[in-house]
Amino acid sequence: MKVTNIILSIVILLLAIALAVSSFFLYEKREIMLSGWEKLTTTVNETAKEMDKNSGTKLAESLTQDELHHTNYANLEDKLKALNEGAAKLIQQRDNLARTLSNVARVLEASNAPGTEDLTKINSSADAAKKVAAQANEFKARRDAAYNSLLKSGRLLGISINVNDLKKGNSKKVFDAVDKRINELQNQLRRYEATSREIGRIAGKNLTFNASNYASSLVQLKNAVQDLRNKLQVTESNLKGAKNEIAELKGKVDNQNKNIKELNTTVSKKDAEIKNYRRALNLDPVEVINPWNDGSKEARLAVRGKIIEINKKFGFCVINLGNNTLVEQRIGNRINKINPQIESNMIVTIARNIDNADIKDDEYISKGKITNVADDCAIIEDISNDKPIKVGDDIYFAEKDLK
Repeated sequence: MKVTNIILSIVILLLAIALAVSSFFLYEKREIMLSGWEKLTTTVNETAKEMDKNSGTKLAESLTQDELHHTNYANLEDKLKALNEGAAKLIQQRDNLARTLSNVARVLEASNAPGTEDLTKINSSADAAKKVAAQANEFKARRDAAYNSLLKSGRLLGISINVNDLKKGNSKKVFDAVDKRINELQNQLRRYEATSREIGRIAGKNLTFNASNYASSLVQLKNAVQDLRNKLQVTESNLKGAKNEIAELKGKVDNQNKNIKELNTTVSKKDAEIKNYRRALNLDPVEVINPWNDGSKEARLAVRGKIIEINKKFGFCVINLGNNTLVEQRIGNRINKINPQIESNMIVTIARNIDNADIKDDEYISKGKITNVADDCAIIEDISNDKPIKVGDDIYFAEKDLK
């Protein structure tokens, strides 16, 4: 029995010693764990502070060392849940930003644009972000160069371009103004080329305007115009001489007309004498034809003309009667030519088919008034709207319209 007690005492002693040693080591481990817990809470708090920077969150206020103390272990899961949610949001924000930057690079049509993965990886995100920024700067440089070129083009076109309109999204206004000015210049150029071709055609030159021969065509036009100018000077000189000859001839004609008038007076007197002699001798009476005088009613009644041109835009037409128009009077076996002296304000009758033998009755068309008389033509206006007129219609003076 004594031995058994001794053995039990020894065992109890050993157990006590083992328990004391275990307690010592457990206490030491507890101190280590508490130290690690404190470091962990410090790290969590600092991490929360970093996440709060410029993010608008207040995670660090709820994740203090006191709130995360081991004595508050029961609430630890709820506290750390907020940290997890904040980290998830931060990751989502990072991913959204990476996708946005990647899309921006593609929109900028940058070559070798970084992908979303390059922008999310910690080891490559900084370089990828710098690359997107550089590509954005390159795009801005190209855009500014395009704006400067457009401003220069605007100055050349003679229009004012406000670069702020381009930067603020009003580019359509700017390009509409540029398009309008370009269309105006194109129309001016087409009119200029058409007029130049017409001038060249008049001068006997067939001109074409394209990129390869534009300058040579202008030289041909210049030479052709110079030739026309030289010919015009010669023509003006000849015309001046012709006018002098006409004036001289007109003087001679006036003298001849005066002589003719005097001879017509003498003839009239002689005809009257012959008529008296025949009456005295009881001879058969004969019809004596009196010559018409210039501008006489008889001469004007004998006038026949034609419409040679109609200008509907300005409401007048041109007839082939003028200062040089003559009518014929047969006297015996000779023809006497008389000037009916067509004048402004005379009323003319417009008819159709009066000289056509196949038409029994002429067709009355309208009336008009002479407003201007040249040597070989005249202008008639104030045309009544009885019937439409046309080129070739006949012109004459009705007796009731002659004073």
